[in-house]
Amino acid sequence: MLDIIGRMKKVRLMRQLLDEIPEERRVVVVTNRMFAVLLNRYAGAHNVQEAIEVFYLRKDYGFELDLVGFHILLMSLCRYKHVGEAEALFREKKGEFPHVIKSWNIILNGWCVKGSFRDAQRIWNDIIVSKVERDLFTYGTFIKALTKDGRIGAAVKLFNKMWEKGINPDVAICNCIIDQFCFKKRIPEALEIFGEMNDRCCLADVATYNTLIKYLCKINWMEKVYELLDEMEAKGCPPNTTTYSYILKTTEKTQRCHSFDAEDEARWL
Repeated sequence: MLDIIGRMKKVRLMRQLLDEIPEERRVVVVTNRMFAVLLNRYAGAHNVQEAIEVFYLRKDYGFELDLVGFHILLMSLCRYKHVGEAEALFREKKGEFPHVIKSWNIILNGWCVKGSFRDAQRIWNDIIVSKVERDLFTYGTFIKALTKDGRIGAAVKLFNKMWEKGINPDVAICNCIIDQFCFKKRIPEALEIFGEMNDRCCLADVATYNTLIKYLCKINWMEKVYELLDEMEAKGCPPNTTTYSYILKTTEKTQRCHSFDAEDEARWL
């Protein structure tokens, strides 16, 4: 019910319902999930201070003010673009909630999603200074931020550093690099990353193949397209409708061009 009321942006009614729960029933009725909904809806209604107050209400309902709950609060604020407020709270409450990598990741991702590369880079540098060990999500988030900002060289450098440190990039990170290389029309380099994935046992998914096929079709390198198509079938990664749509569009375009050429030739005969 609270979630439905929240979606209707009736945040005052949400708080009223919570306050009216009898004290003896609170332990039974109120759950962690309910607090998560409340935090999310307050943040969604851009009532940042009220969201923070609701988080601290947890102790009145028999819940600990733990790191898991704090992370839910930070994620709710970041989700609705209140990243600055989330970061300020994160730094202010360092004494209560230690700066573990997940907390840093939430703030880093918040700035990346908001599209502020400068702030994302600032947080990345702060993580390095903090000596907290970066994880796969940290690297993946910042690599995505670098590629979105057009800094493909820096993204590839960080990508290679991951391999060196023994942190194997997952398929999502590889896809991010491949997509950016293709977008920049650097197909050979995209294929090189794709080859490295196979060599290092990072299995490509349908998104990987679709990105390559999309841009290979654009330059009409159909021999390579059909080679990748065969590889997909052989590796148990079946093509989807997107895959076939790229190929069909290209073949239709080629057929139209051939048809026009034949008509022009007939006019001159």
